[in-house]
Amino acid sequence: MKTYIAFDAHGVSQSPGRDLKNYTHVMTWQKSYPTRFDFVNLHDIHFTSQHSGLVDTTVRTYLEKKMEQAENLLILVSEDTNVDSPILNWQITRSVNRHHLPVIVAYEGESSITTEVIARRAHKLPTALRHLMSQNAVKVAHIPFQSGKIESACKHFSSRAARYPWSTSTIF
Repeated sequence: MKTYIAFDAHGVSQSPGRDLKNYTHVMTWQKSYPTRFDFVNLHDIHFTSQHSGLVDTTVRTYLEKKMEQAENLLILVSEDTNVDSPILNWQITRSVNRHHLPVIVAYEGESSITTEVIARRAHKLPTALRHLMSQNAVKVAHIPFQSGKIESACKHFSSRAARYPWSTSTIF
């Protein structure tokens, strides 16, 4: 099952932020364990341009093609996540509304997920995701940022198999 990964690419042109480091980390898992992980590779795109026209004409077109390959959406969340990142919020909205991808949120720094963790970290969820959740327009599986949990959730939730989380706050 192919998984599309959305993350805040903040700091790509300067020093990489935690979300980009986490993205690089999961792509390393895929290289090390190719039978366990099947992530859509976003790394062959250059996120370094600050030119807004390029984002609208090139990056979004490229990301849209990658979303079409995926069966679910994995969102990487850390304390550094820019919840108002335009491209991150666009990816979430597009993945949910157009491609109907099940959403999995992986929280960096959590060993387990509880309803208290979800409530405490809600302010770090991207704005578009919080909006969709408040409207009950998306169902979300919440997991810790751990290889085994990510592997299990990505293999379980699938748009093609019509397997979605049960609610906006499914703990998986």
